[in-house]
Amino acid sequence: MDHWFDRLTKRLAQGTVSRREMLGSTIKASLVAIAAPLLSRSEAFAQMVSAEIEGQPRADFCEGHREGRTLILNLTASSTFAGKPLTYNQTTRKISRKGSTEINKTIKLGGSTLLQVEADKRANSTRVTVRYGEGFQGIRQATFSSTDGKVLQGEVDGHRLSPFRIGSDPSSMKFADGSPSPTVKISTQTADALKSIQERAKQVAASCSARRAVLPPPSVRLASSGEPADLTLLDADRRPFSLKLGAHDAGSGYSTAASAAQGDPGHDSYPETSAACLSCEGTCTAVAIACGITAGIACAASLGLACAGIAACVVTEIACWEACHAGGFPCCPVTCGDVACCDKAETCLNPNTGLCCSKGLSGCANKHCCQPTDTCINATGVCCPANLIVCKNACCKTGEVCKDGVACCPPNQVDRLSVQESAAARRTSASTTRNAA
Repeated sequence: MDHWFDRLTKRLAQGTVSRREMLGSTIKASLVAIAAPLLSRSEAFAQMVSAEIEGQPRADFCEGHREGRTLILNLTASSTFAGKPLTYNQTTRKISRKGSTEINKTIKLGGSTLLQVEADKRANSTRVTVRYGEGFQGIRQATFSSTDGKVLQGEVDGHRLSPFRIGSDPSSMKFADGSPSPTVKISTQTADALKSIQERAKQVAASCSARRAVLPPPSVRLASSGEPADLTLLDADRRPFSLKLGAHDAGSGYSTAASAAQGDPGHDSYPETSAACLSCEGTCTAVAIACGITAGIACAASLGLACAGIAACVVTEIACWEACHAGGFPCCPVTCGDVACCDKAETCLNPNTGLCCSKGLSGCANKHCCQPTDTCINATGVCCPANLIVCKNACCKTGEVCKDGVACCPPNQVDRLSVQESAAARRTSASTTRNAA
């Protein structure tokens, strides 16, 4: 069987690799860079670990949904091991397009925690904390941070480490004070349980999907004013979640007759819950889990500080998520400021609020989306339809005319004004003539 890297090389030579596939290959390459030195040191041990998951999966799922501007991906894999429930739970939260990213992973056997990983990326800094259960000997907690995604700094059980480059052999980690590395051991049961449930989780991550929403009837999807409405919906499992619906959600074009002379107010888009985005994120998570399995094997092979290599997997997982959400990639086809993204073929209406214009419409002064035939009045952000007249930053109503280029008036009123103006002009002229005489 060809290796994925060999297939990639062949397709690169043929020029048939898409941008999306290139992203996926980059993801794999970056994580393989971490896993390779671990695997080379523990291949013999890996062959010894052949634990099988006992029983059938009970509640495996990987779902993504949004709460406001926060994207949440929940992954759960479960089975039984040695007669006890074995679970893997991971929650990944990404707050807006350029906001923080948080990852929490917990593996439990029965009521005992085998391993817990917490990661938090804010601005240009990533922090990872790994807590080890009682199945580990010689290590309890490791904390790491990175400001560039390339070099880790941190401490293990209160002992500061020398800077460590991600991708290098974790066994080369050293304490900054020169003290010897601890002898870290892991029980056979813990090693087997970790490997088996992470294998399960890796498969689940490869099938992430969006939470299915049960939407209310179209008649109640908009507020009476036509403005976006905050609604509480039920997913397929009857669990409530919030969603903001705009006029765009009621159908194409303008939502009401009243808004026709103003334009479409724009809408929130949800590319973060698209199949392409979830596939990208699922790939990041699945390959990172595979990296974690390898790191666990290396740890079990008594490579001292190699257990801390799990942190490197998580740092790269976050970087992978960031790549999925970069402009032009699956989770953000069209950027809309720092807060949101629009779907493919849409345009950004307002980068401050993250509202988008549907395909074929164009933004007007960050306020409304205009049809191609509309005239955008920049001073007011109003879209004036082609059958109406623009008169000094105003869109006249049907049948109105522009009086002297300054005001919209009904035709009959213009006629009365013209008669009155003519009469006034004659009176003025007659008065001027008498005065001259």
